[in-house]
Amino acid sequence: MDDEETHDELWRACLFKIPRFHASREGLESTSEFSFNYADDEISAKLSYRGYATEKDLRKIFRYPGIMEENVEDALIHLAYNRCYSDNGSISVDFSLYELRNELIAVKKTYSARELRLALRTLFESEIHLSGRFRGQWYEKLSYRAFDHLSIRDTSTDKDTRSSVTFSKFTSARIIAGEFKRAHFQRAMKMSTLAKHIYKFLLRYRMEIINQKIVLSANALIRSSPITISQRNPDNTRKIRDALEDLYHHKVISEWHFADARANDQIEVLIINYDYLSNHQDQDSIPE
Repeated sequence: MDDEETHDELWRACLFKIPRFHASREGLESTSEFSFNYADDEISAKLSYRGYATEKDLRKIFRYPGIMEENVEDALIHLAYNRCYSDNGSISVDFSLYELRNELIAVKKTYSARELRLALRTLFESEIHLSGRFRGQWYEKLSYRAFDHLSIRDTSTDKDTRSSVTFSKFTSARIIAGEFKRAHFQRAMKMSTLAKHIYKFLLRYRMEIINQKIVLSANALIRSSPITISQRNPDNTRKIRDALEDLYHHKVISEWHFADARANDQIEVLIINYDYLSNHQDQDSIPE
């Protein structure tokens, strides 16, 4: 693999289609690696997940990124959007655990210093590997991590000593594109897990879809999200309905309906224009 630009393009195409975060991880604690096959019009590949080896109750376990890790990454992306710097095309940010903890407390997500360190280490150490075809070309064992670099040097009460992180090229591009401006971060943290997942997907493609009616696959959205997939289709249908109502409540979409009521998969959604383009919202304060 010698084409770095194609490598980044592959992960940009892939990482909104497969799960990066996992709602239930207890069953994975004894599993150092698991994999599944994925195929669509662009990608036909085997995805392998490798966990972060650590200890719990004096025994070795493997951690995979979950809801806590997603919240911590989102808060870091928001901090980086406000004061990041470029490091050979990747976005880096210096921060303290004190700042990171307060950023999360402001949106009613409270974690201890130990939990923050564990989440950061899990994001850095866990990996996704891909072997397969992308747009007709074969790739072997391409790897993805959330961070290219991580240094943790302080506690949640230390305002001055700085930790640092360098994001992957995929996440760096999201920061540069302004996906997690203050208003976006504030709104996303109020949503349910599945609604937030769909919101991030819409933010990524906002310039192409604003003020348009688009068609989404309910099954694909659920499969790529952190929520646990039910064996019963009615349960999954209810989850997607609740998530879409959440997006409607937060004024991200103005209407939605199933294109085929019998299949309950294809969803037509009308995106609200001003929610994606109004810059004055960036100065809004996060509510108490």
